[in-house]
Amino acid sequence: MKIKSLLVVAIFLAIILCSGGAVKVQAVDNSALIAQIQAQIAQLTAQLQVMLTQQGTASTWCHTFNTNLGFANSGTNEVSQLHTALQKQGISYGTDAVTTYTEETSFAVIQFQARYGITPQSGYVGPLTRAKLNSLYGCNQTTPTTPTVTTCTSFNYSNWSACSSSGVQTRTPTSYYPIGCTGGAPVLYQSCSYNSYCTEGNWTSTLSPSTCPSYGQQTRTWTKIGSCQNGTFHSAAETIICTPASTPVATCTNFSYSDWGACSTSGTQTRSVTASSPSGCTGGSPVYSQSCEPYVFTPEISVIMPNGGEEWQIGKTYDIIWGGFALKPTDVLYLYLTDGVPGHLPYDITPASQPLSISTTRYSWTIPSTVVPGSTYKIGVRAASSTISAEDTSNGYFRIDSQTTTSAAAITSFYATRSLYTSSTWTITWDTRNTSTCQLSWAGIQKVEVVPVYIRGSKSVSVINTNTAFRLYCNGINGATGVSQVIYVNQPQR
Repeated sequence: MKIKSLLVVAIFLAIILCSGGAVKVQAVDNSALIAQIQAQIAQLTAQLQVMLTQQGTASTWCHTFNTNLGFANSGTNEVSQLHTALQKQGISYGTDAVTTYTEETSFAVIQFQARYGITPQSGYVGPLTRAKLNSLYGCNQTTPTTPTVTTCTSFNYSNWSACSSSGVQTRTPTSYYPIGCTGGAPVLYQSCSYNSYCTEGNWTSTLSPSTCPSYGQQTRTWTKIGSCQNGTFHSAAETIICTPASTPVATCTNFSYSDWGACSTSGTQTRSVTASSPSGCTGGSPVYSQSCEPYVFTPEISVIMPNGGEEWQIGKTYDIIWGGFALKPTDVLYLYLTDGVPGHLPYDITPASQPLSISTTRYSWTIPSTVVPGSTYKIGVRAASSTISAEDTSNGYFRIDSQTTTSAAAITSFYATRSLYTSSTWTITWDTRNTSTCQLSWAGIQKVEVVPVYIRGSKSVSVINTNTAFRLYCNGINGATGVSQVIYVNQPQR
């Protein structure tokens, strides 16, 4: 502000104040107005005094800025000196008083920082901004000079702000050209069209034809109300499927369902509808759930063969047999051999990476040569799942020998199993060692089975009488004494 302009304003305000007692405004108390004018006169007088001082020393004015400046320094002489430096740069500090530091002074500092490439452009006078001010006006310079300032001709700007509800958007200069210029005419404001956010209420539609025709299709045409943008969107037109009013819709009376699901722990199982009739029907009363008995049985595994006392040989193939109860379809089975020696790890008969299906109850195992002969072996069967596990081993020990350890004839296994489908049908199975031929007899009937040495024999028979006895007699080889065993069916076979 020029000194002459300040003088005119001060004199004008003084005249108004002096004439305040003569002007009468009905029913209005002028005391508040007078106080406000007096405050403005005092502020203008102080600003005028500073500018008169500055004018008298314009050619020699200098000031060294040793303090960071911000809003908290409002009211100090340092702010007055900052205003003087900004004026010399041709940068206005707006409506702030001589020693006032508000947003107006902060915006002026941002322009100064942008002009000299100082970052960040925060509006706060920190070390970098003070260094630039002192390089221009510091009193420690030999001859403080006022830099030659050219008028800015081009600007770089920040992005335009969002359009406000008043239809105006703003931006700020980020740099000025040429370097060190002042003034110019940056474009900081522009008009814009404020558009609200579209909702469903900004759309209306019509149907063509207005009622559903017999072919079951209508065209819906959408029209947007107002000048909203983004938000809810509809195509100009869309085809929709409709039900002709003249076509009655039957109620469904019959349903086809999926299988019932597993019974939950709460005692409920569910299913879904896969088809309904009559064709094109709706509604009805399908049954989606029912009460059920939760799965509460404890899973069990029982090793049947070998179960103790058997004599097996390395290199021969034998059946491992077991039974299971209440096992879940997601379970898997593992077979292992244990020698009963503390600290020895079990020998995996089935690899951990290749478990057996839970539906398997028999496994043919050829004893490998890596198994050490011994008399304290047991077979273990383990069923495992993510929730419950079951496991069992042979009740007693069985032997595993090498093929050359003995020449004595032996029946290493002799057992009977009932058919799952016909209760009267049983399968008699046996394993022998060092035998030539065997005879199987039962209920007064004699049957001779020729069994090659080291090869398993089996026979399916029909059992009518309870506790039928089966006798197996086998001849030894090379003159060895024969052996025999007796088993009874229709009683538990372990």
